[in-house]
Amino acid sequence: MKKKTIKRALSPSERESITGFSDSFGSGREYEMRRKRRKILTAVFTVFITVLLITIGYFVTETLLNITELPVG
Repeated sequence: MKKKTIKRALSPSERESITGFSDSFGSGREYEMRRKRRKILTAVFTVFITVLLITIGYFVTETLLNITELPVG
C-alpha cells in the first residue's frame, strides 16, 4: 500500500501568478493620475456626505420643533 503524499502549502515564491506582473505598476504618470483622481473624488464625496447630513439634521430638527410648537386643541 502506497502512502499518499501530504500536500503542503506553497510559499509565495513557489506560487504561479494568475496574471503577469506589469513592470510599470506603481510608477509612472498613470498611477499618479489615478491616485490624484481618487484623492479628489474622496474629498468631494466626503464634503457631499457632510453637507447632506447637516441638511438632513436641519430639516429633522425643524420638523420636530414645529411639532412641539403646534397649538393644543
